[in-house]
Amino acid sequence: MTLALRVRAPFESVPGSKAADYGITEPFDATGRMTVVVNGSAPERLLLQPVFPGFLTFKPASSQTIPADPRSGAAPIVGDLYLELAPRAVEELGKAEETFGYALTFVYYQVALSGAFLATTIVDALKATGGAGFVRVIENSTTLRTPAQLTNAFARGAIGVNLRPAMVAAGVTFPILVPAGSGNGQATLQLGVRTMTNPYTAPPSIVSAAGPTITAAPEFVAFPIPLFYRLLRTLPQWSRIAAGSGHASHAFYDALDALEDPVTNGYWRRLRVFLPGPRPKTAVAVKAFDALTFRARTTAGAPLWSAPVNRVGEVFVRQTDGLGCRIDVTTPTETVLVSAAPDGPKVAQLDVQWPPLDATGKPTLLDLTAHVATVGDPLTVDPPIPLRLGTRDQAGLTLNPKAKAVVAERELVRPLQRALVDFGFGTVEAVTGIFDARTEGLVRAFQRDARTTQRRDAVGLADPATVTPWTGAVNGQADVPTLQEMLHWRSQAYRTVNSDQLWAVEHQWTDIMTGTTTYATHYSTWVSANVDRFNDTEYLCNWFPLRLLVEYASMHGLRLRLRYWQGSAPTDPRLRENRSWDYSTVLTHHSHDGSFNSKSAYYFKIRSTVTARMIGELNTAAVSRGQAQPGDLVALDYGRYYWHMQQIVAVTGSRVSVQDGSTPKQIPRANKSDLTAIPAKAYGGGYRRWRFGDFD
Repeated sequence: MTLALRVRAPFESVPGSKAADYGITEPFDATGRMTVVVNGSAPERLLLQPVFPGFLTFKPASSQTIPADPRSGAAPIVGDLYLELAPRAVEELGKAEETFGYALTFVYYQVALSGAFLATTIVDALKATGGAGFVRVIENSTTLRTPAQLTNAFARGAIGVNLRPAMVAAGVTFPILVPAGSGNGQATLQLGVRTMTNPYTAPPSIVSAAGPTITAAPEFVAFPIPLFYRLLRTLPQWSRIAAGSGHASHAFYDALDALEDPVTNGYWRRLRVFLPGPRPKTAVAVKAFDALTFRARTTAGAPLWSAPVNRVGEVFVRQTDGLGCRIDVTTPTETVLVSAAPDGPKVAQLDVQWPPLDATGKPTLLDLTAHVATVGDPLTVDPPIPLRLGTRDQAGLTLNPKAKAVVAERELVRPLQRALVDFGFGTVEAVTGIFDARTEGLVRAFQRDARTTQRRDAVGLADPATVTPWTGAVNGQADVPTLQEMLHWRSQAYRTVNSDQLWAVEHQWTDIMTGTTTYATHYSTWVSANVDRFNDTEYLCNWFPLRLLVEYASMHGLRLRLRYWQGSAPTDPRLRENRSWDYSTVLTHHSHDGSFNSKSAYYFKIRSTVTARMIGELNTAAVSRGQAQPGDLVALDYGRYYWHMQQIVAVTGSRVSVQDGSTPKQIPRANKSDLTAIPAKAYGGGYRRWRFGDFD
């Protein structure tokens, strides 16, 4: 199969040539370019070659006049040639060297197009498949049909042409360098990649771009040409991808090698910096890199070099091998913490030993992660930026993949998800950076809660009289009204009363809430006011009182310790005789001993292990008929194998109203009754009250 990736030296291979025939100056740090003076004693050396297959565009110098038919014997047309690596070749390059899968552009500055080049290479590239006629080219609604029109348009920079791999292999040549007075020719070369921080947008075509802006920093990232050819020549595929005879080994490469050595100048190295998280094999363009600078010092603190980080997070440095150095990354205002591994320890600087080439001669990479701030605050960004399903964070940006658009030049989805977690909606597992269906559900839950007066503040349960319900739409979108309400919640330290987070312990049950009322005493008042919020779910009989207790404790920042016996209790009546308990040891489910990471985890554990009998015998105390109040319980003892629990929800005169779950599960509000006397089976001969003093 014909390989898409074919690479040449920029000059024709001429037998007998040596490194001295290519005089190279490389002011890369200053210009990103390389200048080569070619010995013209053999005129064939002045033949330029297409470095790789791709799209070729010409930008004439402003002083040039383009003939109607530039194929004629007129003077050569001077300008700059841009060759963009073909898409398939980009893919092949990424496979051959996975850290260098870039859409490269090679630039030849101030070369001359001859009529012969236009009449052959350019005309051939524009021929239609099969050679009959030309590919359809339209300029300003006019179809260009003749070779004169097509080559004129190319020479003006109005169109470009594809140089296909087969054409490159056939020996298609570029223009000839115009000899200087000594017969030599001079070429200025540049290699790089044109970047866009919007991953859905390709750089504008070179045809449409103004010549001086094409390689303007930071959008154009220049790569050292010696590094590029050294990298390629270490590949196992090099003998196959070096196109044409004389290009696997070339005197130009020898001249490049002469620029590098381990002692005097050092070899080019790539220092790469990544944002926190997984590192892509080939880096992507990130605007946040624009503010970063690499600095290197000796271990004694003497400055070695300093270089700004380019748009793809790379810095290119030549330094002699074996030198120990201390590297840090800075912004104009601070030193950024770095780590050698993505999940490694964060430090202000890294000590490294400048590595030699590997066994193949390939320059060794130095990679690190810079822990730069790439997130914004979606609640305060001005103007507000709505976020909705499908929005995601990526490489310091907030993206809308469906619209193929950058929503913000900061990551906003993760901080939105963290805000929801802070308000009590969801857990840290929800902080993914992707506004998915789960996030949409959490936003909708926030919106529902915001429309009520029920919420917690920094003290405890907020006074409903001080809360203004929100009036926005419950739509699951973080639209502007929702973001504004979230900011209000943050300013008031509000949290949902329905949070599934493991609540923080802020009070003890004996603490005074208001006046002389303790949290333990207030439980009765709270049950009266809130029972209807929780009694429309199916419960077993022990579940309902445990649910109310957990909700109250979490809402008011109170600790719970519920005692139980280890064993098993099948709920199927036919299996009651299989119930077995170890009564010799009383164990405790402590809400805050580190065993539970959410409210639901604690509730699910206690409801499956703290039975009605255990509530009655281990966790409550008897109260008389005259002492009974909402929040108290009725524990009915039907013998060794069966107990039943009822929740007291109201006391009116001699009437005690109860609701209860059952086996099979029932909705408590649909399973209610009124007691006018203490039931005969009531454990302890009375009603039961939680032993609040045991919970602390």
